[in-house]
Amino acid sequence: MDSLPSIGVKFNGDLMTNIIQTQTNPYFYATLASPVNAVTGDATVYTLRWDTLTAGSGYNTGTGLFTCSVPGEYLFIGVIYVTGLTSSHTTAQAAFVVNTTSYQIADFRPSTGRTNTNTMIFTPCTLSVLMAAGDTLRMDMVVYAGTKVVNFDTLSTLTGVRLPS
Repeated sequence: MDSLPSIGVKFNGDLMTNIIQTQTNPYFYATLASPVNAVTGDATVYTLRWDTLTAGSGYNTGTGLFTCSVPGEYLFIGVIYVTGLTSSHTTAQAAFVVNTTSYQIADFRPSTGRTNTNTMIFTPCTLSVLMAAGDTLRMDMVVYAGTKVVNFDTLSTLTGVRLPS
């Protein structure tokens, strides 16, 4: 049996901190240092902005945009940890948006899926997509049918990596 080619995976514990790190494959790993409060719940679409670039490059913590510098196929993995859900919230959705094309990657019913502490974890949210130099990617979240009390918590992460060709 042939062995699989190495793509430089560095294991540091859990899946979201296993970052593919090679000089020929651009990557980034973004985290959230502080919670972002009351961003959705009333059908407001919120662009997730991880405020800390833990590793790699290409992700802008101010805008929430990853800008592709090397064309190729990219894999993005997001974990969204949401708090503040109430029984009135009917639908929660997450999407990756590449330039202007939206890819819905999660669709949940908070009224039945939230925990007794009013939290919900969207995980893993993944997208594999071909990108050209200059293309951008962001991640949006929206929660419907309640008030704007839904929070984006610090356990949330976003990872992106150009896959080997």
